[in-house]
Amino acid sequence: MKRISKTARAAFSLIEILVVITIISVLVGLSVPAIGGAQERARGLEELSNLRQIGLSFRLYANDNDNQVLKGANWAAILRFGGNGSDTSSSGVLPESKIFRSPFDRRNIPVSNTTASILSFALNSTRLATVDLFEQIKTPSSLALLGPATTDGRTFTGSLGAAATLVKEITNGTMKRDAGTDNALSLINLLFADLHVETVKLGDYKKPGGFFEGAP
Repeated sequence: MKRISKTARAAFSLIEILVVITIISVLVGLSVPAIGGAQERARGLEELSNLRQIGLSFRLYANDNDNQVLKGANWAAILRFGGNGSDTSSSGVLPESKIFRSPFDRRNIPVSNTTASILSFALNSTRLATVDLFEQIKTPSSLALLGPATTDGRTFTGSLGAAATLVKEITNGTMKRDAGTDNALSLINLLFADLHVETVKLGDYKKPGGFFEGAP
């Protein structure tokens, strides 16, 4: 009688192969959301860092200009290029172009040394219309100064020479919203008038007396 060697059975059966494929598919399915969540958190932290650096630049500008709040459609160009923002060959207090771009902003516009460069953040111009100096802001720690320049949480707008305005909501048939750079569009990263940065709930930003208006 011929004996069967222990090493003779080298091939896997079809069932074994299918089981392995199924296990791999399950593991991949479990890991993809985790990777996506980690990437989203990383983008959120980078956006907060960008806002923090812009906030420091607002302070530098105020120190050199009698504590004035930098306003107007070319505020970002002034920070990047200095002067009135029109001389793109010069440098301001924040010359690094990538700081003005949110990592959530997917517009296919190359970084350039012009006022057409991407600007992903919008100034709360409506609430600052009657304010000239930082000390005139009554509740700086609860008033949003700067936030993402979006109309629906995903579509960014604005450039260094033509900045968008941060709004509480946009009504056009259906309500749209400035917000939400997270997947659920439920959170928003903000630079406040006291120049601290924070991730807040969209509802707290938009509610009457919320961070858009400056809570008392």
